[in-house]
Amino acid sequence: MINKRMWNKLFLLGVCIGVLLPNTSAVAKNIEESVKIPIVQKEVFNEYNITKQNEEMIIESKNNTNILYGLQQVDGVWYYFRNGKIDIGYTGLVRKGDDWYYVENGVFKPKYTGLVKKEENWFYVEMGQFKPQYTELVRKENDWYYVENGAVNWKYTGLIEKDNTWLYVQEGKFRPQYTGLVRDMKKKNFRLMLIAGHGQGDSGAVGNGYWESDLTRDLVKRIETVAMSKGISTIVYDMDKNAVKQIRAGNIPLFSGNNYCLEVHFNASSKSTSRGSMFYIHKNENGWSVENNILQRLYNLGSKKAWDGVVKANRQWEKGLLVQNNSIRQGVPHGLLETCFISNKDDVNWYLENSNKIAEQVIEALIDSFGLVEEEKWTGYKAGTWYYVENGAVRWDYTGVVSKGENWYYVERGTINWKFSGIKKSNNKEFTIKNGVATIK
Repeated sequence: MINKRMWNKLFLLGVCIGVLLPNTSAVAKNIEESVKIPIVQKEVFNEYNITKQNEEMIIESKNNTNILYGLQQVDGVWYYFRNGKIDIGYTGLVRKGDDWYYVENGVFKPKYTGLVKKEENWFYVEMGQFKPQYTELVRKENDWYYVENGAVNWKYTGLIEKDNTWLYVQEGKFRPQYTGLVRDMKKKNFRLMLIAGHGQGDSGAVGNGYWESDLTRDLVKRIETVAMSKGISTIVYDMDKNAVKQIRAGNIPLFSGNNYCLEVHFNASSKSTSRGSMFYIHKNENGWSVENNILQRLYNLGSKKAWDGVVKANRQWEKGLLVQNNSIRQGVPHGLLETCFISNKDDVNWYLENSNKIAEQVIEALIDSFGLVEEEKWTGYKAGTWYYVENGAVRWDYTGVVSKGENWYYVERGTINWKFSGIKKSNNKEFTIKNGVATIK
C-alpha cells in the first residue's frame, strides 16, 4: 500500500518522468551490501501518465505501449509491476535478469532470509535473493527442513550434519522425536525437473485417438514414480499449466537449483509412416551423452531412430525452443524428448505397451549418466554404516543393543558394529551377538 507521503514523492517523480525513466545507463543502488538488482536495458520511453487507483500507483505510456512490468526501481524502492501497475497482492519470487528475488505485497524485501513458496515447493532466499547452490537445514517457524540446491527436498530421508551434530531428516523434515536406527545415504546430490508438454487448453498433436497433452502427462507421472522409487529428488512443473504459455505471460518457471530438466513431448508428421524417438537440445550444448543414453535404451525397447537422434533445436527453429532457452539461461541443462510419433499407430502401440519400461529406462539412463548411487534399502544383515539416532540426533556416546523391526543389532559408539561377536548385556537383557546381529540369550 502506498501512503500519502510516498504518493507525493511519486507525483513529483512524474513531473520529471521523461528524464528519470529513460536513464537506463544508471547503476542500481545498493539495496543491501551483498545484494544488487541489475537494471535490464530497455528502449527509451517517451511520455508517461501517473495515476492512482484504489491507493495503487500506475505508470504507463500515454499511447498504452511499453507498460512497465517486473521489478522496477521507483524513488529508490523496487516494486513488482504487472501491466503497468504495482501488484500489491503478490508475494513470492520474481525474476530479474538471471536471478530471482523475494517480493512481499509487491515490494522487494532485501532483508528477508528464509523459505519462500513458489508453485509446489519451498525455496531458500537469503537477503532477498534466491540461492540455488544452498544446501543446509533451514528453519521455518518451529520446524527445520532440508534444503538441497536451494529447494526443500521432500524426497530425502537420512542424516544431515549441522553444527557438528548429525540430525535425522525424514521426507525433507527434521524429526526431533525419532529414535531408532538410520542408514547413512551416500548419494550424490541431484535434482531432476520434469515438464509435461502442452496442456492448459493446448492439446498438442492429436493422433490415433490420443492427445499429446494427455500422453506427456502420463509419461511424466510414470517417470516421477520411478525416480521416487530410486531416491532421486524430482520437481514436476505444474501439470495444470502450459510452460510455453506461462513464459509468454511473464511467469517464467524456476529452473535454477535443478541438475537437469527433461521436457516430454510426442512427435507428429503428415506422413503416417514417420516414427521413432529423438531429442532436441540447445544450440550451445557441447555434449549430449545423457540424451544419447536415454535414446539407446528406448531403441533397445523397440523404438526407432528419428531424424539424427539428438538434434540441436535451432536446426528446426531459428530462435530455438522457448522453454529450453529459459532453462539454459538459468544454467540448467535441458533436453526435449520426442518420445515417439502420435501420428503413427505402431509407435502409439509401442508406447502403450512399454510406458512403464520407458520411464524406468529414462531414470536408469540418468543414474548412469550422472553417476548417481541408488539409495540402499534395509535388508537386515547387510553390512554398511547404520547409526543410532535418539530424539532426532545421532548418539555417538551410545553402546548397546537396538531393535529394528523384528531384529536386534549391536551398536558401539553410535554405529552398528558388524564385526563384533560375543555376549553383551543391554536394557537389562543378555544378548548373544554374531557379526553385529543380536538374539536374546
